[in-house]
Amino acid sequence: MRTLNEFNFDSCCIHKKFLDRPNLFKRFFEINNYIDISTEPLEELTVRYNVDPLLIENSTIYCSSISAASNNIINFPLFWMYSRPLVDYMPNSNYKFITMNGATSTTRTEFISKLESAEVLNQGVHSLWPSVSLPSEQDATTHFDVKKTLPEFWYRSLYEFEIETCSTSGAPYLFISEKTFRPLLSGKPFLNYGYPGMYKKLKEYGFIFDYNLSFDEDVDNRFDLYVKEVIRLINAPVNFSIEQKNKKIARQLYNDNLEKYFEFKKQVKDLGDKIYLDNQMAGHLGYV
Repeated sequence: MRTLNEFNFDSCCIHKKFLDRPNLFKRFFEINNYIDISTEPLEELTVRYNVDPLLIENSTIYCSSISAASNNIINFPLFWMYSRPLVDYMPNSNYKFITMNGATSTTRTEFISKLESAEVLNQGVHSLWPSVSLPSEQDATTHFDVKKTLPEFWYRSLYEFEIETCSTSGAPYLFISEKTFRPLLSGKPFLNYGYPGMYKKLKEYGFIFDYNLSFDEDVDNRFDLYVKEVIRLINAPVNFSIEQKNKKIARQLYNDNLEKYFEFKKQVKDLGDKIYLDNQMAGHLGYV
């Protein structure tokens, strides 16, 4: 067996390279005691790809989940605060809102459908890639490309409404991504649909919200409650003093945890010497 560094491979989510070979996918988790999903929550393994819990119960897993359920989970929940360059949002209401949807999920599709049914979709700008694309997304070949740069419509819209990272069936992951940290860091008004308790967690960080957050509870109709609040906000005035307070809080949180982020990144980088591929895996990737 050879380490990832011998192939010059990035360790993050390397398991995805074997999705088309189930036997190698399983083998990867059998031979490795360290797993790097640092950009993703634990649900990347347990939900998205249904990895057998027995295969990873003794593995040390690096992830960005909001919390660590056991000692072998090394998490940095603020990872996505640092994923994109910092930008400043200046109030602009050419469009009432923007919602940018990359990876397909039933929740994202339903969200667009409900806004259309409420006859408010045309007040904003939306994408539902790849079927509906913004001009900046026309040349994108994967949903990852969609997220690389902010479209001009983001700066020209008032609110940002996003569906946080979730399964294709719409089940939210216990995770806060750039979709939520981006507006907080920039001072842009937003309301996102995340896991039950996401706003409770954000309040623990110090953030302030004057929205109806009844959807933040684990109730059966929470998605409908979220959509109802979005529709209300589209035609409601914005309290920019709260947005600016949240921006200040976010920038302070960013600075206070920067060293922890660098330390986490260093630990992840060192995994290149701790994660292995056997000969069959190497051959699958074109190495002899």
